[in-house]
Amino acid sequence: LPIALGRKNSFQKFYQAKNEDSGSSSLLQPRPSDIDFHDSKNVEVKKFSTLNLDTIDMAVIDTQGYEIEVIEGFEEKVLDFKFLIIEFANYEGYLNQPTYRELNKIMNKNNFYMVYQIKRINKIIPNSNGGSYGDALYINTKYLSFFKTLFFKVKFNLLNNFLYDSFIFIYKNFKKKIKLIALDKWMFAFIPIMLLEE
Repeated sequence: LPIALGRKNSFQKFYQAKNEDSGSSSLLQPRPSDIDFHDSKNVEVKKFSTLNLDTIDMAVIDTQGYEIEVIEGFEEKVLDFKFLIIEFANYEGYLNQPTYRELNKIMNKNNFYMVYQIKRINKIIPNSNGGSYGDALYINTKYLSFFKTLFFKVKFNLLNNFLYDSFIFIYKNFKKKIKLIALDKWMFAFIPIMLLEE
């Protein structure tokens, strides 16, 4: 269906990014950045609950900051899902973009808990130009025991905070520098051998 998903049936402005950045297109207004949002057009937005689709086990929601709007449009049908893979961020790349904490609160309210994530950290202190972002796998608590739900809740509260992001960011940058130093030493040792062979 050539439509967008949201929390209500309507027509909204869709901001289109150019060429290789087309994956950044969104229903949310973008903040100033290097990405060229060259055009916009009105698109039809519908609630998932009004589409009369058969039961679906899993959905992937990567809507550039519009994830909560999509989820709220599921209404009671969200409980039919077993798994949801959702993009998240801890900064506002778009105007009024919900952050990770807001998304996680909505998901827990709907009885979904994060059990796995792939996270990238490009800034320790988030601002409008960056922070941490990634994709999370949420599972309906119907398929988790009480103790597993509690375990994952505690685990990802610990893994998604300023202290943890700081540690990982510093550790990864330290590893990169060590690799570069090792590479430089290897090159300096290898080049004289090559010159002698010539």
